[in-house]
Amino acid sequence: CSFCNTLTEGDICFICSDTDRRKDILCVVEDSKSIFLFEKLGMFNGVYHVLNGLISPLDGINPEDIGLDKLITRIKKEEFKEILAILRRQKPDRIRVL
Repeated sequence: CSFCNTLTEGDICFICSDTDRRKDILCVVEDSKSIFLFEKLGMFNGVYHVLNGLISPLDGINPEDIGLDKLITRIKKEEFKEILAILRRQKPDRIRVL
């Protein structure tokens, strides 16, 4: 999706094109699979933004590798009242940041 970066067959996914969703609440997730899990629960009515993983200096994964610039541009452009970052828990011996 050209807005949220999730997997979709068209240019805009069904979530971003849904006029009943709260466009002022953004949930940042690590991957598209997370969106499907949240949608199955049916407890979130905002919009999402998918990163392509997490920053991991030990693994050579930098901000530009996960599309962080696209997220920052979106946050500056749109007027969000709330931004949630829902990321999976990492092992204590691994350092990862958003």
